[in-house]
Parts: sequence; C-alpha cells; structure tokens
Amino acid sequence: MPLAALSRGDGGSPMNRRTFLVGSASLGAASVVSRRTLAADPLPPTSQLYVREHDPVAYMENGVWRRGSPTFGHRDGYNFQYFATVANREKFVNEKNRQWAVEQPATLAFGGADIVERYPEGVRRNVVRPLIAGNSAVTQWYNGAIYRFVSLENRAKFARAIEEAKRTGDPMIYGLPVGEYCLGAMKADNITPGNPNHRLFLVGVGIDAVFGSERGPLVWVDMTPDEQYIGYVLALQNYHRRVYRPGERDIARG
Repeated sequence: MPLAALSRGDGGSPMNRRTFLVGSASLGAASVVSRRTLAADPLPPTSQLYVREHDPVAYMENGVWRRGSPTFGHRDGYNFQYFATVANREKFVNEKNRQWAVEQPATLAFGGADIVERYPEGVRRNVVRPLIAGNSAVTQWYNGAIYRFVSLENRAKFARAIEEAKRTGDPMIYGLPVGEYCLGAMKADNITPGNPNHRLFLVGVGIDAVFGSERGPLVWVDMTPDEQYIGYVLALQNYHRRVYRPGERDIARG
C-alpha cells in the first residue's frame, strides 16, 4: 500500500503541521530502515529509538490525534510508539494485519522520556519516578543522541551533570549502563535497544539498567549480587569493544 501523507491537529487545538504515514501495526518497513541506521557496527554510543508520540488507535477510532504516554509505549525493533491507554496499546499489538495511520517519528534517546524526571537523584540511586514524555522544544544533545525534558530546569540539571562528569572524570549521574542498550542482550554480545519501561536497580553494582523486554528484569532480579556484577562487567566489555571512544571511561561499580 502506498504511503500517504496526512496533516492533522491534536484534539482540535492549534499546532504545527505534522506528517503521518499509513503503515502496518508492526511498523515493519520502518524497522528495517532503523536497524540499518541505528544498529550498525561500530555502534552509536547511545541507543536511540524512533519515537511516535500520538496514539494511532485513538485517531482511527475517534478521528483525533491524542498524545500518548511512554508509560504505555510499545517497542517494535527500533520503533517506540506511545499510546494513551493500555487498552489501545494491546489493540494495536493484537491487530497486526490492520492498517494504522502513524506519524513521522523523532529519533531520540531514552524513548523521548525525561531521564532527569525518571531518575531525580541519578541512576546510581534506587529512586525512580514514572516515565513522562519530554517536550520537543526542550532538548539537549549528549553522547551522540538527543534527549528531551519536561522543563528548562531539568535540562539545566542534565547539562550541569555533563559538565561535572567532565570536570571530575566520574560517570555522568544520568548515564545508564551500556548506552541505554538492553543490558542482558549486551552481556550476550547481542544488540537490542533498551525500553525505558523495563528497568531494574542492580544491587550488585549500584546502578539502574534498562532492558529490551519485560523478561530482562525478571532474569536479573533472580541473580545474586556477584552474578549481577559479573554480567554487568561482561556487558560493559562488549559495549566498549563495539563503541570505541578514546578518552571516555565507565566505572563498573557506581
């Protein structure tokens, strides 16, 4: 089916024009492009996802582009689709043969969510808040990727953390392990983008990590602290072998 461009408002309110594509529920064609672009070897230092913020199920059923939430996001390859409700996400996933209208994606780190809002004390503290989508007008370039934030204050905190890491040589406090790729996959020397919904604080390391699916945290939570640490170090070794950046360092124990 040919791709068709559409321009819609969001709930009838004024907004900039957006381009949307008619595609399948699996977004398979876009996944092929994504893998070629984002899963090259050597790897980009930060895992990035093609993020679509507006709920295609809400549009198809109600004729309104409703902004979704990353909390209800669905990852398919390197594509990350927001939904307004769990029910809409399940409908999208289950009706794979249906044609859906989807927007042009933005290529973003951390699924387009605000990492400072998620980890108010940094990734080395087990304090985690709900995922909140960042604002497209409040962004910061870091480690080869674009991050979004809900506020200028959060962006300023992120920028200060970057400068502090440069000054001290310590890891950046909002820097997730292995560049936000799935920790379990990287341990096995495989490449899977991390999904910010699937995370676990590794008590054996003292750091939070993201995984590609809900199974990852379930596997790692059953490990002993020593097993977590060994798996983490193996993942770091594979990551640094694939992403070579002279002068940068990552400390295994937080």
